[in-house]
Amino acid sequence: MKKTIEKIALVAQTVIALIIAVISLLMALGNIPTLQTNDNAGKVVLVIVCVFSGLYLAFAAYNTYAAFSDRNVLRYVMLTADVGKSTEASGRVIKKIAVTDSSLVEGIKVRRLQVRPDEKLGFKMRIDVEVNSDDVNFVLEKYRCLLVDSYLNILGLKFSSIDFRVIKMTTTYSPDVAKADENAKVTTQKEKQSKAEPAVTTEETSEPQEEVRHDQQSAEDNETVATEHSEAEVVKEQPKQTETVDVTEDIVVTVEDAKEADAEQTSEQKKEKEKTEKE
Repeated sequence: MKKTIEKIALVAQTVIALIIAVISLLMALGNIPTLQTNDNAGKVVLVIVCVFSGLYLAFAAYNTYAAFSDRNVLRYVMLTADVGKSTEASGRVIKKIAVTDSSLVEGIKVRRLQVRPDEKLGFKMRIDVEVNSDDVNFVLEKYRCLLVDSYLNILGLKFSSIDFRVIKMTTTYSPDVAKADENAKVTTQKEKQSKAEPAVTTEETSEPQEEVRHDQQSAEDNETVATEHSEAEVVKEQPKQTETVDVTEDIVVTVEDAKEADAEQTSEQKKEKEKTEKE
């Protein structure tokens, strides 16, 4: 029904626009009297133009509203579909099941139900309810479980999501004012303490930072002293090494001289033996 009304409004808007265009063209050509002629015919033409203009604006407003309104709400839900047959359920049937299940849960009244398609070619439901309970989450979860069971076993339908929107609520719960006062005092005291602690901590942390700086400076001084001592020791050890080298050279020279002396002695002894043998 809604789609047919939209089609009729669109056709009527188009026809009225053409009539206004034709009347304006004839008035421009002088074939239709205008107000400048100062007769009743010109006034009648003006009234007709105003009426058609008002109708055009009304149909344009309705078509604009229909184009931008929420049109995803389904009036029928496909239950099964096969070659040559299909089964659908109307929105009234789906709402009747929801109202019947709400009577089984104390404190819930269904005011509005909408079924929309989701992105995965399924269906999702949104229900506007009135709740009269102190535990809203428990009551709505119980109602959701009943809906899932009923739609699955009665229609073989499973919704991807069932969302609730509480539009009215009545409850008998009253909070404990004394406990709230105690909690408020505790939280305020903690906030005051947390605001006062940073100033103290900054003063305390400044001393360790200075100590760390002194330690770093002392460590650097120790390192410089150690490097100076090591350099001095290296400088002292260098002459000793040169002296040892010279001593070893002297020792090598003396050994060679001894060998030459021994060789000379042995040669002399051989010569003396030869002389004695000849004699």
